[in-house]
Amino acid sequence: MLVKYAQKHGIPFEDAMLQFTESATYEALFDFDTAVWKEGPDYLLDVYEEERALNQNPRA
Repeated sequence: MLVKYAQKHGIPFEDAMLQFTESATYEALFDFDTAVWKEGPDYLLDVYEEERALNQNPRA
């Protein structure tokens, strides 16, 4: 998921990893109650990109 994200956005993998570990999506991934961990990488990527978009444009 992070390799795909880094390539899509033209950033180094290390930067993608750091950004991801500071996200709410990362927290949800390790919260077993959310069951995000059961989903595939494409779903996780969609959730993460949606979070990033909302954080960049909080009025949307």
